Amino acid sequence: MRFKNKVVIIMGAGSGIGRQASVVFSREGAKVVRVDINKDSLSELEKGNSSDLTVIADVMDEIQVKGVMAKTLEAFGVIDVLVNAVGGSTVIDNSFAATDELTVDDWDNLMRFNLRGVFLCTREAIIHMKKQRNGKIVNIASVAGRGVSEFSSSAYAASKAGVIIFTKKVAIEVGSYGITCNAVAPGFTLTERMKRRWEVATEEHKEQLLNSIPLGRLASVEDQANAIAFLASDDANYITGITIDVNGGKSVSYTHLTLPTSDLV
Repeated sequence: MRFKNKVVIIMGAGSGIGRQASVVFSREGAKVVRVDINKDSLSELEKGNSSDLTVIADVMDEIQVKGVMAKTLEAFGVIDVLVNAVGGSTVIDNSFAATDELTVDDWDNLMRFNLRGVFLCTREAIIHMKKQRNGKIVNIASVAGRGVSEFSSSAYAASKAGVIIFTKKVAIEVGSYGITCNAVAPGFTLTERMKRRWEVATEEHKEQLLNSIPLGRLASVEDQANAIAFLASDDANYITGITIDVNGGKSVSYTHLTLPTSDLV
């Protein structure tokens, strides 16, 4: 098992990609610290993993993030891996809004939701990883940050581009301490939330989207979790500062689709 006795903190472990990542890391022997703001979302995962740690915390809150690190160190004495899986586009009313439809609050909310937590969690983890002189950080960006998405606003795209650049800069800063920092950039992934959007799309637009993806299918949460686990494993010891596009090839064959927002609200 690749992560036997490794301590892995997963921010946003209660749902979506973060939830599946916690399953993968547990399956491969890790001691997983599952962090989420929603207690109920963590309850099912907590039941079958007595050696793991569950922490209810808001990753946007500096004091609470410090508390997560303190509880992890108290329980296990080390932080081997940090996965920043908190983020998304639906913290504003219209996640498909054109730039001239965005409010200042929309912009600020997306920047906060997608960047603040990544910064706070990474900063606090680095403090301890530097002392250990090793550690791995994996962030969740998006193909929107590459400018490749029909389903997001310019504000969301800019926030995820920020995650990509942040990942590169951190990698440069901490490499000499034996710490790596990488990211994955998911395409349209069938999380619980995105499944609901997919179900209400017309057959015509489903076909258009699938035809724009060389592999001909949408991503599963397993696809994303497996890429995260690779970057956190010893197999990726000489990889840092990169963002892996996990989108079935869409980013290399991108054709913009004009999809009515009503189909995928």
